[in-house]
Amino acid sequence: MPKSLPAFAELPDPAATWAQSQSQLAEARQALRAGKETEALQGLTLALTTCPADTEARLELARYFAQRGRSSVALTLFKPARAVMATCGACLDLLQRAAADPAFFHLRKTEEGAALFAGLPKQPLPWRKWATDAAGALQAGDPNRLLPFIHAAFPYDLLRSCPTCKNAVAQQVQRRTLSGPLAAGKLAQRFDTAHPEAGGVPLGVPGDPTCTAGCCEWQASAPPAEKSVQLQRLCFWPVTPERAALTSIALRYGATDE
Repeated sequence: MPKSLPAFAELPDPAATWAQSQSQLAEARQALRAGKETEALQGLTLALTTCPADTEARLELARYFAQRGRSSVALTLFKPARAVMATCGACLDLLQRAAADPAFFHLRKTEEGAALFAGLPKQPLPWRKWATDAAGALQAGDPNRLLPFIHAAFPYDLLRSCPTCKNAVAQQVQRRTLSGPLAAGKLAQRFDTAHPEAGGVPLGVPGDPTCTAGCCEWQASAPPAEKSVQLQRLCFWPVTPERAALTSIALRYGATDE
């Protein structure tokens, strides 16, 4: 067991620690699948220590202990999230997921565990609404509608690919990290087709998204048409139970004449 367990942080600061934690978590999960339990525990602990706000790392570490008869450690990991869940969306999401996870069956049967999960909202966080509203803002090319989904201190990745481009490099996903409302406003304006002087490119939103915790994805039946763009995926960090900040925007571009 780790000598100390970090308290919950509501947002990764700096955000680079979150990306590092995710990488460490992936390595720890690989070690778990390979049966290397000591290595996995070290990796999970390192991931959470690197970024205490990483709910995936916290959930995975709690699951590790709960599945090995150490529900009391899982309880310790969850308590900080319970204390601030009224104002912390990520905390509420963490507890809702744990409440439905079979790994924590025995924890839920204890008095403290029952209290931990008591009174949780039955409805999950509004991932689909957030995604639909943010997608609508992008499709309309309206910066003002997009800005509520931008956190001033937390960057977001723009992922671009062009599956029908002749250039093999363009076909691959290109990642660019953006930050702040100014970059978000410029991004939204790229899709402003209501004002000819803006020179906007039409953004397609193919149907309704499929959402899991954190991300919503759109499945298109065909690649984007020439000189158009398709929305593929939006990912969010739930700042509060009512508000989320974008962490990733994935777009697919249609081939151009170039």
